[in-house]
Amino acid sequence: MFILFLILPMTIISEKIVFVFKHTRHGVRSPFFDDSNGKTYTDVFGMHWEKSGELTGSGISHAFSLGMKGHQKYKTLQDAMTSNSQLRIKTTNTSRTKRTAKSFLEGMFPSLFVKNISSLFVELFDEDESNHLLLSENFCPSYKKMREYNKKHPAIQEMYKKINDSFGEELKLLFEEKNYDFLFNFERVHQICDTLISDYESYRNLTFLMKEYHILAKSLYQMCIEFRNVSLFNVETNATIANVAVVKTFPIIVQAMEDVINNKPNHIKILVYSGHDIMIAPMEMYLKKIFGTPLIYPHYGSNLNLKLIQNENEFYVEYYFYDDLIYKTNFNNFKEKILEGLWTNEEISEFCNRDVKLTDFNFALFIFVVCFIIFISCAFSFFIYKYLKRKKINKRKIFFEKGNEGNELDFFNNIFFEI
Repeated sequence: MFILFLILPMTIISEKIVFVFKHTRHGVRSPFFDDSNGKTYTDVFGMHWEKSGELTGSGISHAFSLGMKGHQKYKTLQDAMTSNSQLRIKTTNTSRTKRTAKSFLEGMFPSLFVKNISSLFVELFDEDESNHLLLSENFCPSYKKMREYNKKHPAIQEMYKKINDSFGEELKLLFEEKNYDFLFNFERVHQICDTLISDYESYRNLTFLMKEYHILAKSLYQMCIEFRNVSLFNVETNATIANVAVVKTFPIIVQAMEDVINNKPNHIKILVYSGHDIMIAPMEMYLKKIFGTPLIYPHYGSNLNLKLIQNENEFYVEYYFYDDLIYKTNFNNFKEKILEGLWTNEEISEFCNRDVKLTDFNFALFIFVVCFIIFISCAFSFFIYKYLKRKKINKRKIFFEKGNEGNELDFFNNIFFEI
């Protein structure tokens, strides 16, 4: 027993994190609205906002606390860093993601906060990476078309019904609508839920919702999270779209891990992406396709982590969402399967430039309808043919029964003129 207690700590100590990739969604932001006129905004739930889509105070605090947790978890990894180039943090070109990246760094590296130089370590994604991650319209025109068609997805239609059944009467009163049609419109429901989630997660006072409209704010918030989850994984992205979005990211991660294993000078030890839910969701969907892992809704401030673990001469990859271990495999298996499943440039080009006319879920119905129409037409023509043929036979029988043998020409003349 004593020997066992000696061996166990040695086993734990021999396993260490040698690389971490962390993809963080920006913190809580204000709702989107038109702020081009410079005016402030009071949203549909009565909350006041200064700017559209800006990181809130709670969003900044959350990013900082997330960085502090990273400082504790990866202290050994940080201590092993010999140059600033071994830390890379990349972000999209929006103020909320850049501010999230800065706050995260200040929490993870207190010295940067003290010296106020954290922004020097934040870099923007290059154009090629950004085009893939965000599927910009110029780069991938078919994405916008597919997104529009995806709004007809059965899962979205079911969510409209659930929201209407649960909160339809109260929301109709709140927005002074005459009927419930607005709850079956994607843009309108998205706006309502986006605003409520921002209000609720910014700890705004929403008790008036319950007092005036008999809506329990927490219940509506949970319903809106469910709607955003369904729309994110069925409208804004899907398994096909994910193939385009991740094609630059995963090779970078795999290469960084290989550099660590091969002990390449100044290899990256910590790689952080500060982005959006529509960037994290494709990574989740791709990992699901490869390893069968679950899809988890990326709330504000959530993070997807890929860690390279060394145990003596063996290397493993661990996939975490938040602090939960989702999947673990050896590095060689991870590398082989991840790279093998990536689309080629030709496949991406074909998808991004194709003319999207039908959604995947109604194309089969279209083919069925066409085939059914052809079948009915053929069947109808066959019965008409049989009917006319029988009619001719009956007439010929009657004609010859009346003693007209030898006058076949008169018979066929009669039939011809009748038809």
